[in-house]
Amino acid sequence: MSRLLALLTVCILTACAAPALQVAGMGKTGYDVAVLVDEHAPKGRVDFNSNYGCIDETLQRRIRERLRMNGYLGLTVHVYNAHGYLTGPAPDREWADSAIRIASSVQGLKRLTCRFFPPSENTIQDRDRTRRLQSALKRISSAEGQRVHGNVFGGTAVVTGLVRSEEDKRAALGKAHDIAGITDVVDYVRVAMPDDPDPEDNASDAETVAK
Repeated sequence: MSRLLALLTVCILTACAAPALQVAGMGKTGYDVAVLVDEHAPKGRVDFNSNYGCIDETLQRRIRERLRMNGYLGLTVHVYNAHGYLTGPAPDREWADSAIRIASSVQGLKRLTCRFFPPSENTIQDRDRTRRLQSALKRISSAEGQRVHGNVFGGTAVVTGLVRSEEDKRAALGKAHDIAGITDVVDYVRVAMPDDPDPEDNASDAETVAK
């Protein structure tokens, strides 16, 4: 009887930990998706009282390694307070969905926000704009308690990170708008201290789905 109860408990926990996916249609502009990865999983899987920066670096590295091992190249991964951001070009919906499943499988990740784009027609230009954007964001990102990153895909800049004030957030987004050739800026910058809980943690499934 005790063995049956233990097996049932494992099945319940496994089912609760499965990511819930809701996605918009794949079109010329790609699609984005927010995933509640293991909101209900046992918190013993990660020590949430530890330094978030260390946890984030570990999660980031594991996601990147897992994607690379499975042949999913060209995607950018950043993690802040166990909230991951997966962005980059995707040839089709099936490829993107597989990348989401792989990234979501990393234990300790609480939430995953994704933004996919059609493959760029000029990757060299994207790399150059990304380099200029990263350089422009360096001053903001170097401030204590702040981490900001920027990447460019087909003329669209995706800015992610944690900052301490609305002023710093506006400055980070402004840096992206100032770079020639960037026609749109996706804002994934949150105002929060590094050890603050994710302000989206109490959001409902419907609220987490990107438009």
